[in-house]
Amino acid sequence: MNVGSRLNRPMIVNILIYSIFFLAHLVISFSSNTPLIYVDEAGYIGNARLLLFNQMEGTKYFPGYSLLIIPAFIISNNIEIAYQIIQIINSMVMAFIPIISIKLLNIIDKNISTSKAYAIAIISSLYPAFLLYSNFAMTEAVIIPAFVLLVLIFAKTLDNIRSVSSWGLLLILSAYLISVHPRNVVIVPALVIVLVIYFIIKNKEQAKKIKLNFVILFFLSLIIIGAFIFNFVLKSGYSDEIEKVLSIDGIKNFVMAILGQSFYMSLSTFGLCFIGLFLAIKSFVKGIAHEDATKQKIAVIIGFAALSFIFEVILSSWYMSTPFRADHLIYGRDNEGYLFPIFLL
Repeated sequence: MNVGSRLNRPMIVNILIYSIFFLAHLVISFSSNTPLIYVDEAGYIGNARLLLFNQMEGTKYFPGYSLLIIPAFIISNNIEIAYQIIQIINSMVMAFIPIISIKLLNIIDKNISTSKAYAIAIISSLYPAFLLYSNFAMTEAVIIPAFVLLVLIFAKTLDNIRSVSSWGLLLILSAYLISVHPRNVVIVPALVIVLVIYFIIKNKEQAKKIKLNFVILFFLSLIIIGAFIFNFVLKSGYSDEIEKVLSIDGIKNFVMAILGQSFYMSLSTFGLCFIGLFLAIKSFVKGIAHEDATKQKIAVIIGFAALSFIFEVILSSWYMSTPFRADHLIYGRDNEGYLFPIFLL
């Protein structure tokens, strides 16, 4: 009886934590006046209704998030009722953040105490933006938990590098994340970089050159992101945007956007964002050159999270600078989904 109780205790605690966070998300979301239909929300809701009823015109918004909220309109096509159901769906998804985080922490540090793992996961999940994103029909309600889950699956894949199912799950989740929002394409170059480095360091003779390899791959990834933007712009029929980006004003707008986002992230996290990012990069560079295979794996996991965040800031700033909008000067929600592992690690 005692053995059974001990085995069930972690599950009971996880269910309790999930329930508390789910209720917290509901209370916060239902206290707002609904429906608050912003332009982006209208796009995702329009996609959901188009997929379900063919009632509205298609939009430029990617359908990944819209697939998640389709059940709301199956239950009720009344927008006020459906919107509240969407908040429930968002709350159900967002409440998984601390649970996934606990699993990730146990992989990153196998010696971490249970109480410490729970404390770190819960405190990190209380960042205000993570609690507020369940209020709206927005992609952040998927990006944040999905990216943390992606990092967790990546960590498990490194533990069993030959697992076909792990690689398949990693591919499927990556594809879904990109379908939620095209800016999530940043996970591709980040994943390629850390995997290439991971396999390079298997050769001890190459380990000494790892810092040079990292710098080269980092700049190659920027070229990949630039090529993606270039391709996107051309296919969208806005090839003249290329000239804007490369002009003096375009470069100035890009710098202003990235500085604005950095200022926002610094204020909203009391500077913890950049302290954590610095420590993550430092741990990555030191860990990948280490001879201990476990420390190399941990470094690669941390590197993936950190690079994804850096590339997301760069890519979103690029989008915001063409055309430049004043409200995009300080605008962090596209980056905060990738910020969570930095808090955690």
